[in-house]
Amino acid sequence: MGREVLQALLSTRRDQLQIPQRSLAKRLRVQERTVRNWFNGHTTIPHERLEELCAVLELAVQQRQMVYLLAGYRGTPIVQVDRGDEAFIRYLEGYTATVRDLPHPAYVCDGAWTVLAANSAFERCVAVATGGESFVGRSLLRFVLFHPEAQRRLGQWHERWLMPVLSQFAYALLASPDHPELQSIRHAIVRSPVIRAAFVNVARYVVEDSSEHLVHFDGAELPLIEPGGEEQRMRISMRTPMAWSHWGICEVSLTPSRKKPADTSAAASSQ
Repeated sequence: MGREVLQALLSTRRDQLQIPQRSLAKRLRVQERTVRNWFNGHTTIPHERLEELCAVLELAVQQRQMVYLLAGYRGTPIVQVDRGDEAFIRYLEGYTATVRDLPHPAYVCDGAWTVLAANSAFERCVAVATGGESFVGRSLLRFVLFHPEAQRRLGQWHERWLMPVLSQFAYALLASPDHPELQSIRHAIVRSPVIRAAFVNVARYVVEDSSEHLVHFDGAELPLIEPGGEEQRMRISMRTPMAWSHWGICEVSLTPSRKKPADTSAAASSQ
């Protein structure tokens, strides 16, 4: 992904809102030629104008994040975790003690989706994929993309898990192109015909999909399939400890979504 995707995303959104180029230029207080050059990729959109453009195009939060990255405003790339860092080891120990007895799955992962600590509820959730061994040290990204069990346990795997995860991976790779694990996963994607074909379509997914999961899953409600076949929707909450943000460390918890109470008014009125 790159400038071509940015051009397609902006143009598609402008067409959806039916905003003529001249009107867009007027609202941004620039010449029409300037807007044309932005949308053709001939000139870079200035940082101070990009937020105004996102506002006019009514882009969602994660779409804005993707637009900034595609426009070249990348920020600081994440680096590999130093697993020998004593302060970080103490942090993981403290986190594990805090979430150990929680009834819902909770884990810590790095910027390449490698699980670094997890509670027993999470381990039970993924035990079918590991043969009962610990998932710590394994990649959740690789599980979603490549493990055959993922398609059975992750509800609506292709549209709710695979495509958003590939979009999030593309975002991470753009932001941190030299990260060795992300590069290793990129090579694995190339070697997998099915996942490679899906990855080729990520640019179109980013342009055409208005969901809020292009960059992360925080706040999402995603379907998991229980061993008995019943679907359970889980709400994902994500938190990044600032002390470890340079490693992309993220604390994640999955809690069952509350089921809406049944509407008994119709049944009562019919009696």
